[in-house]
Amino acid sequence: MLLCLDPHFSQPASSEEGHLNQADDLTHHCEQPIQMPLQLLDPSLVLGFVCPTEADSDTLYANLETEVLSRTEQRSELFELHRTRPSNLPPISSH
Repeated sequence: MLLCLDPHFSQPASSEEGHLNQADDLTHHCEQPIQMPLQLLDPSLVLGFVCPTEADSDTLYANLETEVLSRTEQRSELFELHRTRPSNLPPISSH
């Protein structure tokens, strides 16, 4: 069993490419941790990181930025680092 906040299981694509609305965004995030069988994990999710402390998270972020992203000739659209929620995403609902 996997405990997650971001349900990486196969689901239909958003209706309009490049136009993520709040309903689409809500299908990609959970408000509370959920349990999910590993068999439902989307195979495109290759790796994940567990950071026990905020300091560990900061170190990981810095290392990925300097050791991985800065060394690539072109930034990969599949791998991004954000310290804050990107402004192009709709707001998270507060049910």
